[in-house]
Amino acid sequence: MIFWFGNLTYSISIVSSLGDFLLGFDRYLAIKIPVKYNSYVGSKFAVFAFVICLAISTVNFVAIIFCQVPVTDHLVTFAMHVEAGVLYTHNIINESFAIANIVVTVMFLLAFKQFNRKISTNMFGINNHSTLSKVNRIVIYQMAAETLFVIIPILTTSIAQIGFNTNWPAMLGPYPSTLLAVYVMLCAILYRVKLCNQIDSAIEHSVVEQNKVTPAKKKVTFTLP
Repeated sequence: MIFWFGNLTYSISIVSSLGDFLLGFDRYLAIKIPVKYNSYVGSKFAVFAFVICLAISTVNFVAIIFCQVPVTDHLVTFAMHVEAGVLYTHNIINESFAIANIVVTVMFLLAFKQFNRKISTNMFGINNHSTLSKVNRIVIYQMAAETLFVIIPILTTSIAQIGFNTNWPAMLGPYPSTLLAVYVMLCAILYRVKLCNQIDSAIEHSVVEQNKVTPAKKKVTFTLP
């Protein structure tokens, strides 16, 4: 049971960093080619992202099965059920996607600033500075969380395994996966809070502007003699 649950967890977790990278690249496409993205690129890229994530997760699951070590009574953690090179490769892949996501995020921020100079207001009529500040905070918070909870733990674990031949997950448990779950939870809370606040502000602004354009009708009363 430890092996199968661990295999499933690692196969899903590898999609997390890849999904973040694809999401960042999706944002970059939306800001660089907005017309083409809205017409057909966005939907096709979503299908491509789903297929590639499913394929990589499946390949990872099958590969770990073939790298399982003989079972004994002393294998109490998932890291002891598979060859050390499997976890090392898994961590390197996650690290690569996480770093690539930061690069794409920086590209998106630069492209968004350039795009924002060309348009006075967005579709909701919110001021540019407010919108830019909101987007900047979301992606910067996500980038900082990914560095703290994904890149640094995986990098230090890989250095310990390569340079000192020390398998920390085998001694301490699956802390890279645990920190990855914390990162995903923080991102979910961040997007939930920030985007909900932005939508509420947009609705309030739209109602105010509509009230300015359409004057309120006066109520007429009749008094019978």
